[in-house]
Amino acid sequence: MLFLRCDRHRLSQCRALSERKAPPRPVRSWVERLSTTDYLSDHGPKLVGLGYHCVPIRPGKKHPGLDNWESINFTAAKFRKAAANGFAGGGVGIKTEHTPVVDIDVYAQELSTWAVSRACELFDFQPIPMRSGQAPKAALVFRTDEPFRKVVSARWRDPNDWEGEREHRIEVLGQGQQCVAYGVHPDTGKPYTWTAHPLLDVPAAELPTITLEQAQSLCAEFDAHCAAKGWIRCGRASEGARNGTVEHDFLETYVAPQGVGADV
Repeated sequence: MLFLRCDRHRLSQCRALSERKAPPRPVRSWVERLSTTDYLSDHGPKLVGLGYHCVPIRPGKKHPGLDNWESINFTAAKFRKAAANGFAGGGVGIKTEHTPVVDIDVYAQELSTWAVSRACELFDFQPIPMRSGQAPKAALVFRTDEPFRKVVSARWRDPNDWEGEREHRIEVLGQGQQCVAYGVHPDTGKPYTWTAHPLLDVPAAELPTITLEQAQSLCAEFDAHCAAKGWIRCGRASEGARNGTVEHDFLETYVAPQGVGADV
């Protein structure tokens, strides 16, 4: 009888242990999870060596958060130093003055596919590095011998979407801008990926070239295609933007945090 009572006691203990829930694991932010991925010390110097003009990107952001970043020459040594100066877990951006980026800011898969295909056709199907951070959005990287300011299309909306829900457009980033090349997307929490011709495999001098006229033509064709689809125009690019000047960008309004300087 004593042995039976002991067995029942042990059985109840085992059952209690099996039903006990493990304490929840602490949820770490993507910045903390990324701390072991050193884009700054690895990818930054490599891109600099390939001829790209780069800039460190703050963790959780799409921009550098630095005063006068566009005029700073970020060397390989400065990238290695950046991780110890507030950029740990950050990413690497490329300045788009000499390497313009066609930013296909499109949420609809069919329209994004058309835009990428049209860009490839416009440039005679040359190998074009293509990066994605939040698919089906995409970014195509080029080079230019004659830098120009940002060129933008109009903003368009699918008539089946609610007004203000999602707007689609193309931007060709140029002087005064940058584009994140490697790092983690702040909205998805996942690394940016290169779906074709990773930038680390392509020297800047071997990129296909783009001119202001080609950038304007691509944006104009995007507008015409959206109009033909019966989409709704939400905004119109100014003539200044059409002619290669910046209509508006974050440099005009962004104020860097206090204590953030150029010594990186």
